Amino acid sequence: MAKILIVDDEPEIITLTKMMLKKAGYDVVKAESGEEGLEIIKRD
Repeated sequence: MAKILIVDDEPEIITLTKMMLKKAGYDVVKAESGEEGLEIIKRD
């Protein structure tokens, strides 16, 4: 399964996007800032 990282500072956008992508079969990871997104990329 493909994994997608969503980076946005608006919780509503993250929630809606995550919901749509999960329904499409993607594994979704979220970050609320660019810095947090980069840490997730380094970790995973």
